Amino acid sequence: MALLNISLESPLLGNIARNLTVVYPENPEFTAELPVMYLLTGGLRDETYWSRMSMIEVYVKDLPMITVMPSCEYGYIDWTNDGPQDERHFIEEVIPFIDRVFNTNASKNGRAIGGLSWGGYGALKFALKYPELFCSVVSHSGAVAASRWRDNPDRATYFEPPRGWFFDQMLGLSPAGGKDCLFQLAEQVDLASVPAIRFDCGTEDFLLEENREFAAHLKALGISYVYEEYPGGHEFEYWDIHVQEAIEFHKEQLSIQ
Repeated sequence: MALLNISLESPLLGNIARNLTVVYPENPEFTAELPVMYLLTGGLRDETYWSRMSMIEVYVKDLPMITVMPSCEYGYIDWTNDGPQDERHFIEEVIPFIDRVFNTNASKNGRAIGGLSWGGYGALKFALKYPELFCSVVSHSGAVAASRWRDNPDRATYFEPPRGWFFDQMLGLSPAGGKDCLFQLAEQVDLASVPAIRFDCGTEDFLLEENREFAAHLKALGISYVYEEYPGGHEFEYWDIHVQEAIEFHKEQLSIQ
């Protein structure tokens, strides 16, 4: 396989360069168009986080699949007040770039997405908001109720100095039920087009209760999903184990033997 570090200039982000890490299989037998797994990282983490902290390269090295790992600088959200357009960057720039440059299966059936922590939120958001783009989504320890954090006493400090401006811009001043709220997006999505959903959380993770609430919300809406809880906290020891299950889940949806 090849491990590629790509610098992609983004007009939507003011022509700054954003980086991607790509794992590309070099097996000469892989001549068909390849499916793509997008693997999103946590908040304020760069494109090397997955490859540095886990064994993701080992887990995908024999698969006929491209793995793309972008950075997370602005939360996979289009900021308010004419700020960075991080959602549009991923949907309108990153995905089309990968499909132009590599021999991909550029269809819903050839594209999967997953992530950890804030990247778990981002993966679920993109899958629910753009269900025509992805056949499957997996979230590990996702910040699935971020839109409700302002009303959560345990998260109130997130909106105080020195980082409060960041969450205000990223989530908006009244984010609950807004355009970036997973609970709202789940209510709006066409049930016939929903990608296969899987998410998990550690039993010692501070995001456990909101993942349980999101599972209950999907159930009430009649949306099919797989939700699992395992021992562990909000840490890479946990994510490195369970990304392997995510890969198996994606393989089934991508028809990879």
